[in-house]
Formats: sequence, C-alpha cells, structure tokens
Amino acid sequence: MSFLALVLLHELDRRLQRKDLKLEWGDVLRDLAQVREVEVRHAQKRYVLRPPLKGTAGHAFQPAGVAIPPPARELTRGAKTTVQTS
Repeated sequence: MSFLALVLLHELDRRLQRKDLKLEWGDVLRDLAQVREVEVRHAQKRYVLRPPLKGTAGHAFQPAGVAIPPPARELTRGAKTTVQTS
C-alpha cells in the first residue's frame, strides 16, 4: 500500500469516527468496489443509471465529503463517458 493510500485511509477513518460510524474496512472496500454506473440509450437520448448503493457504501461517501451520484441522469450532447472494465 502506498503512502498516499495510507494517508487517505487514515483521513477517512478519522471522518468516520467523527460521525460515530464504526465500519469494517473490508466491508467498506467491498461495497465501494460494487458502485457502478451503466449508460443506456433510449429514444435518441443517453442516460446514466446507478443501481442502489449496498452495505456501507453510502456511509463512506458522506464523511468523505463526496456527493452520492443520482440514481439516474440524462447525458447532454457532447458529454463523454469513460468505460472501465475490471
């Protein structure tokens, strides 16, 4: 694990403690790894859909100060999406 990863891990842990959240790191990492978005096309429009968050993922976003992506949003013309394969 890199130094930066350790610093970020420590900061997230500090923020979780401040919110009085006691989460297992294995659960947090597993649940965050499951956050997905899917691009779909319908009637000449493009949308990005996000399945519901599972487990501890929502709890990890909030103390980190990261907004949880909306479950559905329309992509505007010219918007670029990235494809990540695992």
